[in-house]
Order: sequence, then C-alpha cells, then structure tokens
Amino acid sequence: MRYRTTLSLALLLLGVALVSLTGCRDGKKAERITDEATPAVTVNVARAEEKTAARQVELMGSLQATERAEIAAKVSGSIVNLPVVLGSRVEKNDLLVEITAGEISARQRQALAQLEQARRNLEREKKLLAKNAATPEAVKSLQDTLRIATAAYEEAGTMLDYTRILAPFAGLVTRKMASVGDLATPGKPLLQVENEARLQVVTNIPESLIMHVRPGDKLPIHVPSAGLDIVGTVAEV
Repeated sequence: MRYRTTLSLALLLLGVALVSLTGCRDGKKAERITDEATPAVTVNVARAEEKTAARQVELMGSLQATERAEIAAKVSGSIVNLPVVLGSRVEKNDLLVEITAGEISARQRQALAQLEQARRNLEREKKLLAKNAATPEAVKSLQDTLRIATAAYEEAGTMLDYTRILAPFAGLVTRKMASVGDLATPGKPLLQVENEARLQVVTNIPESLIMHVRPGDKLPIHVPSAGLDIVGTVAEV
C-alpha cells in the first residue's frame, strides 16, 4: 500500500515536469517569433534644457491694401463719363471720371485772350522803345502784365485738367459711389481704388503690449481664408 502511493506521487511529479517543460519550449518559441516580427525603431535622444517660454498673444486684424485712394472731384460739375465699374482693373493715368464744367472752359478762353493781348502790347512797346518812342518803365510794366496773364491762363488750364480724373496708380475699383449724371462736388468721394498687389494687416494692440512692438519687428501672420502662414514686418505703430 505504501509502495503504490509512492509510485503514484512519482508519476504525478513526472507529469508536472513534462507539462512545465512543454510550456517553456512553447513560450521560448513564441518569444522568438515575436522578436523576429517586430521591426527596429530608431529613437532620437536629446538633452533637456531649461528655457523661458516666449509670450504669445493672438490678435485679430484686417487685411487691407497698402495703396488705397478715395477718388473725389476738385471742381463742381456733372459727371458725363464714367468708364469704370465695380471690380474694373485700371492702370496708372487711366481715365476714371470726366466732369463737364462750361464756366472753367470759358475762363480759360478769356485768360488766353488776355495773354495774347498782353504779348501784342509788349511787342509793340519794345518796338517803340527801339525808336526812342517809349520808356523802359512802360516796357517793364507790360512785362509784368504779361506774367500775370500767363499765370491766369495756366491756372485756368489746371482747373480744366481737374475735370478729367485719372487713376493715381494701378489697381482695382473696389467702391463706386457715383454714376453718370450725378453732380460731383469738391471732396465728395466718387470711387475707391486699391492696389491688391501690396497688402498689409491692420490690428489694434493692447496698451500693455504696445511698448514691446517696434517698426521693423518680424511677426507671424495667419490668414485662414487663404490658408497662408507668413511672416510680416511691422511698418508703423
């Protein structure tokens, strides 16, 4: 009875040893397969450094053209020609608005007549002076009269030029506030022209930060609508 119990115990231990050995073999095999299937990974190592984080503040701004002009008349008159529409592209010195001003044309004709008369009087007086039939003072007086008449004629011509408004630079017509037949008066905006080739960002800076921003500083700009991330230079504060 004692021999049978000892034999059973030995067989049980042998069975446990075989199971453990089989389990170890399977585990090593699984570990080997796993190691062979896993690719090598390159790891970059860097030394940690203590730094002060830069202060960042996001501000909302508006994108505007650097060159932008409101076109207004310098003289009063009716608009007789307006060859541009909203969105028209214009080049420098292209005609934008033409105004009729009859009184300015009449003033120029009157100034021209006075100028021609002053020239004739001066030429006649010079001929008389050559014959000792006139005095140098009379010639000098007519010369002054001629200069005054010339200035009046040039002034009338300048006023007449104001009836044709030309584009100050190349760009786009972004606003149109007048039509043919409207009365143009000095200072009243008629059109707005912008040069879309050069843009700028305009924003309001908090008072606590205004002393930290100076012309020439580089600041990052993000334009969500265009998907642009660029760096701009502070032009003025």
